[in-house]
Amino acid sequence: MPFCILAHATMILILILIINFFPFTDSRTKQVDLIHEQVYEIMESYPDSALVLCDKAIKIGEQLGYDWGIANSYYIKGYIHEEVLNKGVTGLLHYLKAAHILENDNDPKAVKTYSSLMLNAGSILRIHGKYELAIEQYLKAIDKCSEYDLGNQELKLNYNLAYAYMDNGDLLNAKEVMKKTASLAMIAGNNKLYHDGYNMLGIIHMQMGDLERAKEYFEFIVQLSDASSKIKADALNNLGEMAYHAADYGLALQYYSKAKEISKDVDHSRLKFSTNLGLTKAYYKAHQFQEGISSGLDGIRYIEVITPEHDHLEIYYVMSMIYSDIGNLEKENEYKNTYYRASKQFFKDQEELIKVKEEFQIDLLLAGLQSEFERESIDEKYQKYVIISVTSLLFLIILWYEIRINKLNQTARAIRKIIDQNL
Repeated sequence: MPFCILAHATMILILILIINFFPFTDSRTKQVDLIHEQVYEIMESYPDSALVLCDKAIKIGEQLGYDWGIANSYYIKGYIHEEVLNKGVTGLLHYLKAAHILENDNDPKAVKTYSSLMLNAGSILRIHGKYELAIEQYLKAIDKCSEYDLGNQELKLNYNLAYAYMDNGDLLNAKEVMKKTASLAMIAGNNKLYHDGYNMLGIIHMQMGDLERAKEYFEFIVQLSDASSKIKADALNNLGEMAYHAADYGLALQYYSKAKEISKDVDHSRLKFSTNLGLTKAYYKAHQFQEGISSGLDGIRYIEVITPEHDHLEIYYVMSMIYSDIGNLEKENEYKNTYYRASKQFFKDQEELIKVKEEFQIDLLLAGLQSEFERESIDEKYQKYVIISVTSLLFLIILWYEIRINKLNQTARAIRKIIDQNL
């Protein structure tokens, strides 16, 4: 077989393989990015329209094989469901779909997006008590980030990893990871994470029963000149809680009062509520009833704008106890009834959540996603097999065609030669 025939057929085969395995994209990838820009502008005000645009971007991205564009569309959908529509489980679904698309992509941009997705997914998993799964997601993302210059992303992942360890009761791992994170944050000049890390180390030591060490961490934060008012108030609240549980109500009042003073200009309702709750409890124990009523009323104003936990409802009970001690039966009953009514509503809300079965939804979601990803893997293998088979068949057809044409040309030349000889 002449070499030129084989070379010609081989070149055609290579061209087919390139077209199949390395699909070309065009300027339409920019169209996907432009759709994302449109979504950013409207997603807070018009989430339903934003979701429709995301689906459009996904469709175009799939036609082009634009993986990052598809993943970012799912990322945005996840954010809209979680943050705008308050549907955390649905948000988790989209975050995990986006992460699955990017998990084998080693482009720095993809890795950064992947790590952000794991941060968001891990937070939702932790809210629903799926601590081990959250830890798994954080570790996967940390492993990818370690190969790139993504120091701040890695720090945030480690901070959340330590938090997940603490939530899961693994205080030793939580302490080690948080110590490492705080030290690296200091070296990197990430002051917020450095200060947050030290505050969390204090909380971890509180839970471990090492109160002296916890106190050292909190006092260190309070004394830092460049620490934010919020983190200082947080640390002071923790010191106030420690003093309160040690029955040193005078010291607790000092810490809580200082926290209230420095957090006046801080826009954080939950922090301010916690400070006023601590003050109300400490004033009650110190028999400073009028001051307790004042801080209690301040706290109740904030509880109306946060999503309260059951422990937060204690403020109504403490207010009823204060009024009981000063002999105001009407106010005592008012706050006692409010406490029981709010508690009843809280547990009713919990029952509704159980009926919704969000945790079971997460289990089903994860199982469903795993099955979907496994099917995709099988489909990809099958598609590659089909492409290779079809390409091989095309190669054989082209080769046969080239040989056939070559033989016909040879025959034609032989006939022409005989004709020329007989003329």
